Amino acid sequence: MLKEKTPHAIYGGIGLEKPYTSIIVAWDKTETHNEFIKSSDYPILGERLVPLLANPKNPGLEMFHAHYDSDPTALFDAPITEFAIATVKSGVSTEEAHATIESIAKKVGTVPGIVGAVVGKIEEAPDRFVMVVGRKTRQDGTSEDSYSLADGKVDFTVEWAQFTKKQ
Repeated sequence: MLKEKTPHAIYGGIGLEKPYTSIIVAWDKTETHNEFIKSSDYPILGERLVPLLANPKNPGLEMFHAHYDSDPTALFDAPITEFAIATVKSGVSTEEAHATIESIAKKVGTVPGIVGAVVGKIEEAPDRFVMVVGRKTRQDGTSEDSYSLADGKVDFTVEWAQFTKKQ
């Protein structure tokens, strides 16, 4: 069903440390996704997917739209994908936080064992960003150490997943 709605990549994955399932769907633009949500196909897809996505301890679905500074596809193709959700701390401008997170991503992207790192703005939450890091193995790289470079400007929540390309 999604294949008919977007010609772009779709990934399915599982969390490595927490019980969750993720689906990454690339859309041309948010409006295209919103049109799909309003369509008669969306409830049908939801009935099929929501039980698969629900965390047994916290049933439900978290969805957000991220707009990346560069193409993150290679990072979802990596054996391990790390997601660092950065929340801007009070008193810090989003511009300053974005620059800080970009700097961290550039540093992380040069670490041996890291495929790359990109930063995206979360559309629904202007005070949140997502940094996606591709890893060759869970043990490779030291991106966690790099989060200390945030210098109190953002708080990071980090999760790891393994994805498979579905389309």
